Amino acid sequence: DIQQIVDFLQLAQDHFGFQTFGDFQMFDSSEFGGHDLMFRDNVQRLVPVGQQNTWQQWLGSSYMESVSHLNSHDQDRTNRVLDKQVRWCVTSRAEKKKCEQLSSTLSTQGSVTLPTVHCVHADSAQQCMQMI
Repeated sequence: DIQQIVDFLQLAQDHFGFQTFGDFQMFDSSEFGGHDLMFRDNVQRLVPVGQQNTWQQWLGSSYMESVSHLNSHDQDRTNRVLDKQVRWCVTSRAEKKKCEQLSSTLSTQGSVTLPTVHCVHADSAQQCMQMI
């Protein structure tokens, strides 16, 4: 469910977000020769969208239609996959490089159990929605 993704992003930003120290920075794309890769570079912290705004409203009806097709599949299977793996779709080589660095960095965090990030590449955001 969506809470698993929110929890994953919260843990990731706690370890690799704004003003953290280490080799990987979630909100900085300069090391990868681009800008706004995976996240906008000016992000300081991810925050909940609030009670007045739902994630469905933020993502829009087209995305929600795609999600409804996904939800018709076995929910237990989906939950088991999210417990172990997050698929992150990217649309550029630089973004894929950053995603792979995130995946590699997460896999070396022995003190915290985080899902594996599997990076997939698509030519467009619409193709990404189909792939994940």
